[in-house]
Amino acid sequence: QHKNKISVINAAKMLQSTLFLFAVLHFAIFSHQHRRIATAFVAPSSRYGRFRQRKNSLSVDDKPNGREDYDPRDDLGRQLRGLKSSGLKKLIEPGDMVLCTREIPSLGVYANRSYELQSIYAQTFQEATQTVEKKSLRSLNDEVPRGYDRYVTLFSPAYHEDPVVVTPEEVGLISVRTELKSSFLLAVPGFFWVVVAFTFCNTYHERTGGSFIDAFLGR
Repeated sequence: QHKNKISVINAAKMLQSTLFLFAVLHFAIFSHQHRRIATAFVAPSSRYGRFRQRKNSLSVDDKPNGREDYDPRDDLGRQLRGLKSSGLKKLIEPGDMVLCTREIPSLGVYANRSYELQSIYAQTFQEATQTVEKKSLRSLNDEVPRGYDRYVTLFSPAYHEDPVVVTPEEVGLISVRTELKSSFLLAVPGFFWVVVAFTFCNTYHERTGGSFIDAFLGR
């Protein structure tokens, strides 16, 4: 019984570590539109509440939008650094990595892709002076003055040469924390059965000395 208890504890620790790694990989690696890493994984879709198979071919377009100076390694490094700094933050602030859930192809904004949030500001047009007035905001949750609209500037080296200006609503802006949480929750059912199989295999081996294949074949 003591050995079984240790096996269950080890399995729980393995599950916790694997779930977090799965969520990180889902955000940092599988969020590219034109590039896919060869893999047999089935990645979750937090948008549609189902699992979908990712492409398992390498990139057919390593330089999207004709960007001759684009290097996919720079984009991956940028995402990993952004994940490290903003992965567990509750507030969305300038400099964070964010994801879009809606597309504006003309601006290089695509669903389920990550972008660097370079600035957040409120803007209005002053009729009296015929000028545009801007006020910087420290986070996406900051209150916008009456008569102003909230805008953000997004940038990805894969799709942009310069930052683009959009509203959070039109691109469906969400934080890395939200995406990681969705990925984590979707991964739980699958990894539950992994733990069950792992525990069964361990217990069977300790009691009989046989392997998982032996148990499956009834030996």
